[in-house]
Amino acid sequence: MNELESVGFIGTATNTGQKNGVILNIELKIQRPLQWLICLLHFNDLPFKDLNKYLNVETTAPASFSGKIVKRLTNCEKLPIINFEATELNEININKTDLSKDQQYLLDNVGVIQIGQCAPDLSVRDPGPLSHSRWLTCAIRVSRLFIVKQALQENSKCLLIAL
Repeated sequence: MNELESVGFIGTATNTGQKNGVILNIELKIQRPLQWLICLLHFNDLPFKDLNKYLNVETTAPASFSGKIVKRLTNCEKLPIINFEATELNEININKTDLSKDQQYLLDNVGVIQIGQCAPDLSVRDPGPLSHSRWLTCAIRVSRLFIVKQALQENSKCLLIAL
């Protein structure tokens, strides 16, 4: 511990909290500050917490949800993809190699929404399990519902487009 100079953690309050965070407790124990190496990848999930609240997706246990739209979210990858009217969106100019797998999937879904057609490989791609810690996966599933045209309310469509 005497040679420890830095610690790496994901950026959750449990780890980085100012009053009782893990890193703070380590610093107090060794009686000196450390260099914090914080993974910010999970911060891309934060905007989707508000989306889930808006869509009435509630957490009921560590691995379960409730709410009107959840039944559609849990099996959205099994619903057939159909062509639909394209939605004009702002151009997204980003290098896909800079994105995580989930971010790329969401970007691909946005592309489908822009052109109104889905490539066969995207139509069979698994969005991953629905889980509290994976808000981005929930957003992917919402975009998938939009693609399969499963009667999202008009205001939900507008919110999805804003993403």
